[in-house]
Amino acid sequence: MERLKQALSAAGIAYKENEPLSAHCTFRIGGPADVFILPENEAQLCAAIKLAKEANIKYYLLGNGSNILFEDAGYRGAVINVSAMKSAIGILENICFPGKDPSLTYDAVVVGADKMLSSLCMTALENSLTGLEFAYGIPGTVGGAVYMNAGAYGGEMKDVLVSVRYLTAEGEIVEIPAEQLDLRYRHSIFEENGGCILSAKFHLARGNAADIRSRMDDLMARRKDKQPLDKPSAGSTFKRPVGAFAAEPGAAEPENGVSAQEETEPYHLNGGETVNDKFVAAHGDVYELSGPYTKSITVYTTKNVTLNIVGNVDVNMGSALLNVKDARDLKINAGQYDVVANVKNTDAAAFMNLNASSATVVVQNGRYLDGEQRLSFFTVVAGTLKLNDVYIAAKKTTFPILNGSVVHINGGELTADGYYIVYNAPWPWAGIDKAGTVIIDGAKIKNGFVGSENGSVEIKNSTLENNDGYCVSVEGGTITLDNVNVSAKGEESHNSRVLDLCGKLYDDTAKEIRITNGGTYEALASGMTVVFGGGLNADVTLDNITIKNGKYGVACQVDKKHELVIKNVTFEGNDTDIYLSSGEDSEEFGNPYVTIDPTFTSEAKIEVQNPYEGRRITTYTNGKAYQKNLKLTSANSGYVIGYKNDYRGEYRYLTRGYYVDSEKAVATAEINGELNQLDSTKLIAKDTEVTLKAADTAPEGKEFKGWKLYKVVNGTETEITDKTELSTLLKNGTETTATLTMPAYNVKAEPYYSNIPYNIKAVNCTVDKTEAAKGDTVTATRRKPEANERFIDWTVKVNGVEQDTDTFLTPDADDPAKVSFVMPAENVEIKANFEGNPTLNIGDHVTANIDGSDASVPSGSAVPVGETVHLTAIAPEGQHFISWTVLVGGEEQKADTFLTPDKNDPTKATFTMPSKNVEVTANFASNPTLNPTLRVGDHVTATIEGSDASVPSGSAVPVGETVHLTATVPDGQHFIGWTVKVGGEEQKADTFLTTPDENDPTKVTFTMPDKNVEVKATFENDPIPEPDPVGPSDTGNIQGAISAVVVGAAAGAIIYEAGTGIYRVINMPGIPMPSNRIELAELLWEHAGKPEPVSTALYSDIDEGDTDAQKAARWAVEQDLMKDDADNNKFHPAFPVSKLRTCLTWNAAKEKGLFDKTEE
Repeated sequence: MERLKQALSAAGIAYKENEPLSAHCTFRIGGPADVFILPENEAQLCAAIKLAKEANIKYYLLGNGSNILFEDAGYRGAVINVSAMKSAIGILENICFPGKDPSLTYDAVVVGADKMLSSLCMTALENSLTGLEFAYGIPGTVGGAVYMNAGAYGGEMKDVLVSVRYLTAEGEIVEIPAEQLDLRYRHSIFEENGGCILSAKFHLARGNAADIRSRMDDLMARRKDKQPLDKPSAGSTFKRPVGAFAAEPGAAEPENGVSAQEETEPYHLNGGETVNDKFVAAHGDVYELSGPYTKSITVYTTKNVTLNIVGNVDVNMGSALLNVKDARDLKINAGQYDVVANVKNTDAAAFMNLNASSATVVVQNGRYLDGEQRLSFFTVVAGTLKLNDVYIAAKKTTFPILNGSVVHINGGELTADGYYIVYNAPWPWAGIDKAGTVIIDGAKIKNGFVGSENGSVEIKNSTLENNDGYCVSVEGGTITLDNVNVSAKGEESHNSRVLDLCGKLYDDTAKEIRITNGGTYEALASGMTVVFGGGLNADVTLDNITIKNGKYGVACQVDKKHELVIKNVTFEGNDTDIYLSSGEDSEEFGNPYVTIDPTFTSEAKIEVQNPYEGRRITTYTNGKAYQKNLKLTSANSGYVIGYKNDYRGEYRYLTRGYYVDSEKAVATAEINGELNQLDSTKLIAKDTEVTLKAADTAPEGKEFKGWKLYKVVNGTETEITDKTELSTLLKNGTETTATLTMPAYNVKAEPYYSNIPYNIKAVNCTVDKTEAAKGDTVTATRRKPEANERFIDWTVKVNGVEQDTDTFLTPDADDPAKVSFVMPAENVEIKANFEGNPTLNIGDHVTANIDGSDASVPSGSAVPVGETVHLTAIAPEGQHFISWTVLVGGEEQKADTFLTPDKNDPTKATFTMPSKNVEVTANFASNPTLNPTLRVGDHVTATIEGSDASVPSGSAVPVGETVHLTATVPDGQHFIGWTVKVGGEEQKADTFLTTPDENDPTKVTFTMPDKNVEVKATFENDPIPEPDPVGPSDTGNIQGAISAVVVGAAAGAIIYEAGTGIYRVINMPGIPMPSNRIELAELLWEHAGKPEPVSTALYSDIDEGDTDAQKAARWAVEQDLMKDDADNNKFHPAFPVSKLRTCLTWNAAKEKGLFDKTEE
């Protein structure tokens, strides 16, 4: 069983132990169940069944308990309360229902198995759906009704049931139609297959709401009139004859000889009754409540009584509806109905006054609503009250608990408008000197609080929320909070506390306050205290809880006689976690302190009301040695929480705090048992040992020398130089790791270092210092250049590694000979670099002079960089100047870029002397002849512009004349292009020649240069046409015609070539010869008179828009004059045809008679 309970807890499924089953069945008998499981939804129901099976625990599925008898010994196993679920009822409109009246409109209703059958009937009524009227008043749940195919007054569930979803014994969720459920008289398949019904779907026809209501009222009236509902019932145990009921005269003989009877209904209490033993004897012990009440009902009996609330109840009077003065067991079943208090009376309970010490009242379900402000809903002076899953919404107090009475609140939800929800207190003015006992388990309490002035309060597994004040107020007695989540918000005094543990109010002595075993206690508004008081006259234990988001987490006002114990508590988001108030400065009534258990591992910020040096924070402990490691910090400005362990034991106390700060070192100290890095924001106590740690490596260019300490007062730092004081404060002061014993003032500690000098080597320059520390500025001045020498640049090496001088050196703005640099932490070598001036070499027939001097510069002379050099080229006789050639540093340059020519004389130019050697040469050419010659190749004619006379090849042509050339293409060849030579060197024809007509490249022109020109035209033979790919190969059909014309002609190709010409003259006078296949087809088709071809199909390689071409090609093929590529639907229109092919095809057309006689 323990395994099952652990599994249920892990799955978040609620359960109770040893729950009396008499409270959950209509026969009101049955002992306790080992485990009573309360699943909230379908998933938890399935999980609970699975867990029971896995734990090998037998289980029973319980609905409303209207058809079950439990033994007094109870149930050894798990009872799963399906009715604890809170499923919904869904309606799907306009559903097709085969087999039913097609003239009706049906809606589908889907409902969970946990729903009461009466709720389903009411939902159908509210939506004007008919078919379930017979079921109104049948006790039990939908699941139970389906399980036993419940029925009455001529109707059964199977009449309207469509399908059922259920959990199989194997753990699978399936849905099957009603036809497969074996539904017969009070029987279904679930009695054999062990399935758990989850939900059912019904098809109900749309009807008239008034008619439905009338039918339901009629059946309910018949039940009340004829059924013994005043007796405990477990449902029918017999079969009812058709058309009859219990003991009805003339009833049909029952089947199998069993008498037939239906249940009668309970007596309805209308107000003003006194339910005593006599009344019970007359009317039974089961009663109904519903409707408005203006008179109270008194219960004063030694019998067990059940009150069933069967409709909403309105309390229209200032007194309580029920006054219980004596009873044994009183059970009130409210279902989902409302009890509403409509009359204001702040001195009376709205629903019940319980003042019967021998009575146990169990209230099951129901909603209790305060329409007007009342003192309470329940006043408990004596006796035991159990509220199971009730909902209460009160404007003031839900109920006071007095005089040793006991109240159990199991589940449910209780709300109030900022007042007590539960008030456990004595009424001394009424002669009641003690309170009672309250046990709240699994409930949700909102916008009200639980108050206790003495007696006992236990709250577990619950949630308390209040948006206008505290959740728990304790002024005496014993209170235990176990696994409770508490949150509240408030703005003023009392209301600003989540838990108000004020302590003693009357003369009785408070005992103990325990807040343990999980749960969260949270403030929802700023400025609130989560736990106030801590018990002025009671021991308070806080264990395994979370306290969060308060101004104060715990405000402690414990005196020396009582103890506040903090164990495994977590503080989150509080401004201050623990607040300790002031008290008398004595051992008995001194300032309060707190006991913190070793299990406390969270952090706590503690504030005291009157801080002073040495004030104790925690109780003394001996032998445990754990307080040093408690993570406690002070919220009092300027204070820290120190640690001591003396003859009284170890404890934590309040002491002034001081800081150690350092910019260049790390200071650490142990705080609350953990090593912390210190700075000006972290205070430590006097005499705390602080470790000072300088960097393992000194700053570049420096070496560690020791520590300097400064006393810091009001932000002013004063170096401590007294050697005696330094030796007291500091150990290992010459080491990079030293120990500081914290004085009673703030300290700044810094390591100090000395500079390391580095050497400077100067080459071709002087420096202002030959030795410097890192960071010093060094200035270097280069020497003056020698004759024909110039300064180039600087070279810097740091420890032999050359540097980038652009970034390392800084030029002097006033003196170009000077540079400076910042000394690195290494030796430096700086060098000024010089080199000789570059030389100028000039070629023959060139003179050079420097700008501003007429003296010639001999070739090979050195010329200073930056000088302007003038050049002059002198052409030799019979030659003229062409261009310049320039080499700089041995590499050829573009002369027109390097030199600046004279605009008026190209033989003169200037340039600026660069840093490299320069070589300049002038280029010359011979003067041109007066009349160069023109040579042209075969098939080329030449004319001079303005003359039609041909120029013979080899003739002299004056320079500058425009020459026209024409290429004549030989027969059987075609023109390819031109070749040109000028002065014997081949030229690009498209550059030298001009083509006036872009469509005729055989005609060109050019301008005669000063050199001889040779021009030729190039030709190629025409290609030999390939055979017609689709034409015939024989030519015999015109052999005779050709032979008759060409007498004595040779056989073979010659005869055909000659013959075709003769044939054309005789047979095809004036007809142009086609060049390709489509032209031949069109020629034949036109001479035949353009007849329509038989086929209208189009060739894919002839333009669709060229209708004549398509028709001519198709006709020529159809006449067997030409062939096509039928497989690919192509004609090959562009393929060339020979003259012979034309003659052959023409002759074939003639022989076929396709041409007119005149055409022949």
